[in-house]
Amino acid sequence: MQRRGGDSDYIKPIVFGVIAGAAVTFAGLLIFAVILTAGDMSDSVSVPFSLVSAALGALAGGWISARLCGRQGLAVGAVTGGVLFLINLLASVAASAGGVTSLTLAKLAVIVLSSAVGGVAGVNKAHKRKIN
Repeated sequence: MQRRGGDSDYIKPIVFGVIAGAAVTFAGLLIFAVILTAGDMSDSVSVPFSLVSAALGALAGGWISARLCGRQGLAVGAVTGGVLFLINLLASVAASAGGVTSLTLAKLAVIVLSSAVGGVAGVNKAHKRKIN
C-alpha cells in the first residue's frame, strides 16, 4: 500500500515547478535581451529586467508545483522559489568573479515571495466543472 503525505509526494511537483520556472525565466531573459539590443538601451536597465524575469519565472514555477501537488501552496511555492534562487545564485557566481553582491538578498526576497504567491494562486485556482 502506498503512503500519502510523505516528503516524496512533494519532490516531483517541485522538480517540475523548478524546471518550468527556469524555462520561463530563460524565455523572459531572452525577450529582454532582444529589447535591450533593439532598443539600444544602457546596461543599467539589465538588472531590473533580470529581476522581472526571475520574478515571473518564480511565479510560474510556484504555480505549477502547487497545482501538481494540490495542497500547501505557500510552502511548496516557497521551496520551489528557494531552489530557483539557489540555481540563480550558482549561475551568478559561476558567471562573475564578484560572487555574492548586495543585490543577492533582494533577489532572494523577490524570487521566494513570487514563487510563494504563485503557489497560493495555484492551489486556490478553481477547478473546472462540467455542466450536465
